[in-house]
Amino acid sequence: WWGKAEPVLWVTLHVIKSLQLAKDMGYEVKSSLHTPLTLYKLDLKKYSVWQSLEMLEILYSVSKHIDKEYLHTLDTLKHIDDYSKLRIIRLKQLYGMPYSVDSVIAKAHVSYTGGSYWGDERYRYSTGNIIPQTLCAYKILQDDTTHTFDLQSVFFYFAMERNKTGYWMNTLESAQILSTLVPLARRVKNSDAGEP
Repeated sequence: WWGKAEPVLWVTLHVIKSLQLAKDMGYEVKSSLHTPLTLYKLDLKKYSVWQSLEMLEILYSVSKHIDKEYLHTLDTLKHIDDYSKLRIIRLKQLYGMPYSVDSVIAKAHVSYTGGSYWGDERYRYSTGNIIPQTLCAYKILQDDTTHTFDLQSVFFYFAMERNKTGYWMNTLESAQILSTLVPLARRVKNSDAGEP
């Protein structure tokens, strides 16, 4: 995307994400969502780790297929931030590749109220502040059965953080938190009521 102009990666990624969400909600999407991304060769020399991970995550949501060797290449990179490391683990998990949750659990912090979170207080979303790192770690641990980490402590963290100010940082963040944690709240409510 932009039509006949030089393609712009971030615009292409946003358009594909939006079209995939529409398709997931039952709307008819006439264009191939996979094709625009294949035009961008997943080249670590050309794109940042962040852009590459964004493309891999979107490719997964669109086609569930990727060259797994690319993920192995990402593992060899040095000086990548903690959020990117979490995203690589999550992608490996989604693609059925070997991974370990040990480093995820080791990076967990406990708030003064007892909630579990990952990351630090940096504001910029793209550097992986607490919210996206915690949501990514939560998804990894939720889909992994080899650990005994208390996922309700993550729910508790988000509930307490919202109570400090009455809201999370913005609408996108609120939607991401709720779409991730509402299923946990339902499971806890149902188990307390004795339902399956």
